[in-house]
Amino acid sequence: MTAWLPGPWVLDLVIAGLLIEWAGLWWLHRARGLGPSPADLAPGLGAGMALMLLCRLNLDGPLGPATLALLAISGVLHVLDLARRWPRPIAPFPAQAPR
Repeated sequence: MTAWLPGPWVLDLVIAGLLIEWAGLWWLHRARGLGPSPADLAPGLGAGMALMLLCRLNLDGPLGPATLALLAISGVLHVLDLARRWPRPIAPFPAQAPR
């Protein structure tokens, strides 16, 4: 049985998604002041983009299962990193009841 192995277009989609994500995060931070600043995100997103572009430039055939697994792991780690960096609002102290 032949396994379905997607071609380089999957990596193209991920690269496009990363660019859209960065643009959306930039807009959220600039327009609404939400999330980490683009300067804080640039090193991580840039490193991920460089690795994906390197992988894309060196692809000659379909993506193998190991490549797909590593791409999925990378995506999960990216989401965890973004969640960790997202600033949390400072909750005011609750009003204390009079004694």
